[in-house]
Amino acid sequence: MINFNEYLQKKEITCEKHGNQLAYVFPNRESKCPRCEEELEKEKELKAIERQKTKDAETRRLSIEYNFKKSLIPFRFKKNSFETYEAKTKEQIYNKKMLLEYATNFEVNLKDGISVILSGKVGNGKTHLACAVANYVIENLNKTALFLNVVDAFSKIKETYAKKSENSESDVLNQFCNIDLLILDEFGVQVGSDHEKLLLFRIINTRYENLMPTILISNLSALEIKNFEHRIYDRLKEGGFLLTFTGESMRRSKTIL
Repeated sequence: MINFNEYLQKKEITCEKHGNQLAYVFPNRESKCPRCEEELEKEKELKAIERQKTKDAETRRLSIEYNFKKSLIPFRFKKNSFETYEAKTKEQIYNKKMLLEYATNFEVNLKDGISVILSGKVGNGKTHLACAVANYVIENLNKTALFLNVVDAFSKIKETYAKKSENSESDVLNQFCNIDLLILDEFGVQVGSDHEKLLLFRIINTRYENLMPTILISNLSALEIKNFEHRIYDRLKEGGFLLTFTGESMRRSKTIL
């Protein structure tokens, strides 16, 4: 094995930047300042790190953009945030605080499968706050979220019953269950048949068993939700929490003169 160190020659060189420097060089090779060489290598390493950071940032941006596109958050709610929710009553302030904490601690909530039920009157900002959670976890944590009202969820499942469908019922159910955060809106409004109740239970139960968070939005009271389908209520409440919205509608009615 050749020992290249035997061929190195000690040589003193003068560098305009670093002054006199002792260098070890091969015979008949150009002498270079060792400190300049070190600085050049460090500069190359820093540039490589910056290029990787830029690449990672672009990859993350594209991932977030893709996650927003696939979230199916309605256009009206795409800009919803906690900052745009005007909390005036004690109840609204409390609900906003709880859901903001839920969003900012979503990594833990995802690990523990913590779900939320938003129950109460229309026009109190349940959907606004739920979408604020989804927008936060996508934008800040690069997580996946899916917003569906219950009727649309059933429609997607029933589309698989067609002979020409490329997906099975299980395929669609798995899609619902592999999302980091699933938001199901308008629970209890159109659900009626035993088959629909079973499908909804399968979605929520699968997510429950796999510790996947779900936010359920309903205009029903907590008791009405429990009476409507106690298995769903019990699974979401276990380890999760319920927020009630009892105030008057925040939506402004439009009067045509």
